[in-house]
Amino acid sequence: TRWETLNFNRNDCALETLWSSSDECVFTRRLNVLALVRLDVSYNRLASINCLRSDFVPLLTEIHAACNQISSVNLHLPRLSILNLTANRLIMFPDLSGACNMQRLYLRRNRIGDNPGSCQLV
Repeated sequence: TRWETLNFNRNDCALETLWSSSDECVFTRRLNVLALVRLDVSYNRLASINCLRSDFVPLLTEIHAACNQISSVNLHLPRLSILNLTANRLIMFPDLSGACNMQRLYLRRNRIGDNPGSCQLV
């Protein structure tokens, strides 16, 4: 089965990681995600989503990761256009240099403004 949408929103298991013990993204080993367009992992306990790379999920355009424990983001997903990181633990603006199609970015309820220099764009 090829997955276009995966929804782990309010998952009973409360995902804590997207990594497996063998240093690879859990989804790529267990699911055929090459056609994945939308991923919703909101309301879990994730500390990172940085394992999501274009070689694993080349068509991914939406990530919804609100209400997790994410403290930094560094994504290189050229097709990504929507990223929801509302209510996480971000103190710095996410590195989205590899997300050239970004149209909507949600960062409410983070601590970006609490960190001097955190909103500097280069």
